[in-house]
Amino acid sequence: MTYQTHIRQMLQLPNVLAQSTGILGWLISVLINPFLTAGVPAWGWLAFAGMIGSCLAMTTARRFAVWRLFALVFVLFEALAFRFQILGMGEAGYAWMIPMAIVIILGSTILFSHVLDYGIAAGAVWLLLFYGELDTITAASLPLFWVMLGASLALGLLLNATFVRIVASTLELKESYRLQAETDALTGISNRRALMLDMEQVCREGSPSWYFVMLDIDDFKRINDRFGHDVGDQVLKEMAGILVKHFRVDASGAWAARNSACCSSPKTSASWRSDCRRCWTISAATPAPAAVFPSVPGWRASPRAISPRICSSRPMASSIRPSAPARTGCITAAA
Repeated sequence: MTYQTHIRQMLQLPNVLAQSTGILGWLISVLINPFLTAGVPAWGWLAFAGMIGSCLAMTTARRFAVWRLFALVFVLFEALAFRFQILGMGEAGYAWMIPMAIVIILGSTILFSHVLDYGIAAGAVWLLLFYGELDTITAASLPLFWVMLGASLALGLLLNATFVRIVASTLELKESYRLQAETDALTGISNRRALMLDMEQVCREGSPSWYFVMLDIDDFKRINDRFGHDVGDQVLKEMAGILVKHFRVDASGAWAARNSACCSSPKTSASWRSDCRRCWTISAATPAPAAVFPSVPGWRASPRAISPRICSSRPMASSIRPSAPARTGCITAAA
């Protein structure tokens, strides 16, 4: 799972709730504001419509960059909507500018997945609310204004940075657990759990370009009985190393002590046949390291060490669907 996917899944509901709070807060404040004798200007209602539109756009956005952009757009429209409401309040509205700026800044900390985005939005909020209105602040109150501005920006940046850090740490922890659950501890390649997840994805996609291969290590039981399971483990590691280095696979899983399977989506079936032949040739020509068979120097894998078979994705997909009969039709690679 990528950072973008993870953070969107985590922030989707909190973002909708935060944006809905801003939308409802503006609308309720307009309805109960006793200082709005002349009502909100038309530009205020347009900014309110922009809040709703940007919220919907952010919720339905497919690209992460668009999702980030509309988080910023929403905060800008929110600041504009409250500015026009405050301007409609006359002199009574000046006392609400600073509290409103702080509320918008701190309330939008969870909308942003990057600290830079939040910093731009926070600065823009102060600019939009106070542009052309600094003369309403007396000279005696001006130092306090700058203190409030700086403190709110610093606190907002700290909260957003902490939030982003927690989200990133959660993703790292989740990916660590996922890798542990889907990786074979001995060979370091994907295990059966990961393979089955990939096969389920193939069934959902229904793509005809997927291929399934099973590899069998002959005489593996004899190796374990004669040299011990530690040596058998080394054989599995060597075989996995050959697969990772020379076999173009997207996923491979250990089915049993002597079997492994992998599935991938190559351009043509001919490329898979070529991969299988190359893997068989390399495994047959690779001498075992001295640490594996110290009593058998120069031992080489048997020419029948592996038996690659290529199956199309349709038989593979059908075979794991309980409702569909399994179909066969494998192509055996030349050994």
